[in-house]
Amino acid sequence: MALDKKDGAMGWRHAWGILLLPLCLFTALSLFSYDWRDTGALCSPPNTPPANLIGPVGAWLSFVLFMGFGIGAYLVPAWCLIFSVILLLDKEKRVWPKFIWFAVLMPALVNLFELHETPFAATCKRLNIVDAGGVFSHVVTHTALVKLFSRVGAGIVLWSVFAVSLIL
Repeated sequence: MALDKKDGAMGWRHAWGILLLPLCLFTALSLFSYDWRDTGALCSPPNTPPANLIGPVGAWLSFVLFMGFGIGAYLVPAWCLIFSVILLLDKEKRVWPKFIWFAVLMPALVNLFELHETPFAATCKRLNIVDAGGVFSHVVTHTALVKLFSRVGAGIVLWSVFAVSLIL
């Protein structure tokens, strides 16, 4: 008996769902054991061996995520876990709309971190990062939104995008 198209698609969904679980764990362990002295980009000489639980790959992965997305890097393992659960348990035919809205939700939240960075000052200092939202959010928030709409207007735009993406 041949497998129909639906069974093959469900097999791929389950495979991706299972693959996202170790990626979630890998990323979470590398982020939570991050030490800015593990890479040669911020410290010379770097820690040898790296203090990161995932080794040099985890040290560089967490460095890139923290520099790019700031405190929002902690959302990456959550994103992997949520999509893993959706792929494994949700029987809906189309998953991509959820993926797209989640892809809008994450930058909106990271930009909000950048806009309201005072509560994250201690964490930023501990991680040795300049911006709570990372380089990505600094460019979007300060270079575009704040200049176009002011801090209040940028907050209204970001909170609106965040709420809509969370609902959808």
